[in-house]
Amino acid sequence: MAFSSVAYISGTTLSQFPGAEFSCMSGREYICKLYGFIQNVHEIMDDEVTRESRGVVILGATPKGYSDASAGMQNMGYLTVCHSPSHKLSYEDTQKLQKMPEPQDATQQVLMHITGQMKIDGTARLLYSVYEVGVQPLMPLRSKMENLVGVLRGLHKAIERLRLKCVAESSAAGQRGCGERNRKGRV
Repeated sequence: MAFSSVAYISGTTLSQFPGAEFSCMSGREYICKLYGFIQNVHEIMDDEVTRESRGVVILGATPKGYSDASAGMQNMGYLTVCHSPSHKLSYEDTQKLQKMPEPQDATQQVLMHITGQMKIDGTARLLYSVYEVGVQPLMPLRSKMENLVGVLRGLHKAIERLRLKCVAESSAAGQRGCGERNRKGRV
């Protein structure tokens, strides 16, 4: 079995994930089914050298209990989403990745891990990695993205919602708003 060398993801697909990530409770991990397909590319060059490459194309994700998939998409693995200060795989995710998949099983080949971080100053970061199951040593695949126009729109909407919610809660409690500093510069 040839291992994948690259993970392709559209900016449109990627823009769906930030909203899901920022709705997570801090420290909790949510698992979804990851959909797409495996793409084998055969490249023939002028000097009679033939190269083969294998890539993962990620098209979307659904909640784990959801059973219907759109036509042309197959369940390729898992998407784990969490809100955490560090972008690290959980123990369960590491165990899934180290297990060798069955040759006929195409449903557990890839794990995409997304972590969101919200800093005190209001900046947000979205980190993601794509791994292939059964590859040692454990290293993320190289990622290629297309159509990045407006990809962070979902992220900006989620951040604004969090800010508005935080300001409303703090003003109702008679406290300073999120990110407001006192005279000594502390938040």
